[in-house]
Amino acid sequence: MGKAPSQKRYLVFAAKGGFSLGLLALAVWLLDRDALGESLSKVGLGPLALAVAVLHLEFPILGYRWHLLARDHNQLNLKDQLRTYFIAVFFNNFTPGQLGSDAYRFTHHRKAGSSERILAALLVRERLIGLAGFLLFFLICYCVENASGHFPTGEGAKLIHGTALLISIALLGLFALPLLNPVLAAFSERLSGNMGKLLTEVAAETTKVGPPGRIAAIMVLTLLGAGAIWTGAVKIVAVDLGSEASFFALGMIAVLADLLRLVPFTIQGVGVRENVFAFMFGVFGLPPEQGFVVGLVAYVGVSLATVAIGVIGTIIPREERES
Repeated sequence: MGKAPSQKRYLVFAAKGGFSLGLLALAVWLLDRDALGESLSKVGLGPLALAVAVLHLEFPILGYRWHLLARDHNQLNLKDQLRTYFIAVFFNNFTPGQLGSDAYRFTHHRKAGSSERILAALLVRERLIGLAGFLLFFLICYCVENASGHFPTGEGAKLIHGTALLISIALLGLFALPLLNPVLAAFSERLSGNMGKLLTEVAAETTKVGPPGRIAAIMVLTLLGAGAIWTGAVKIVAVDLGSEASFFALGMIAVLADLLRLVPFTIQGVGVRENVFAFMFGVFGLPPEQGFVVGLVAYVGVSLATVAIGVIGTIIPREERES
């Protein structure tokens, strides 16, 4: 007999927890423990609180981005969209790949009269836009840092240049996705099975391009919320530890850490994100121990901010009209 679903979930959670602890232990073993302890001793509650406050600016910005994407498909006003978004963000603390927010919004907006097909497409479209914004922000930071004259040399430079090339190719691929829309629409008409037809229609809806002005606004909000504000919070933590890392170097490191932590082998990316910070600090010629602590504290700030914004969401009065 197979294991019960609850047992399987427990085993998966335990395996991910063990992998996270193993990565953290590996980092502590490889890094200079005296330098690591010194960096940890410099962490102040005041700068951490400031970083959490700055991170709170991200949620209304990205919530408004979601409003721009979804407002044509439901009857919720901006206030109700933000309330739903704030609560949804809270659930990301308990689900892999930040799927909690998607699940909450899907359920909530479906009750408010949105089509399931449209909702699924909007959530995928938001993910793709967020990914494109992340990649574009990395390239902006890369160009500015490269022009500043403080760029790494040797093998570190080769690694970053190679990463920028791969990210450029991925970004071009994302920007080319709307070109597939006519192909997907034609393909959907030829399918007979309901499931295949549904998936193709969702994919076609996902790749639709809206009005240019709205698309530009959505991308600016993405760069500001998911890029600049997140990096600003990391910069506050880095300055508190006495790090000389520039804003744009931290922007590249933060983007890579946030992308790699989504690989579903750990609990919320614990172990991956801190190790990425440590490794990339070393690439930029900075103390890896300092990078490890910057990543650790920055993501503690993220967790605190997502819990707080969920509480704020529950406090906002509910005025929506559900069909």
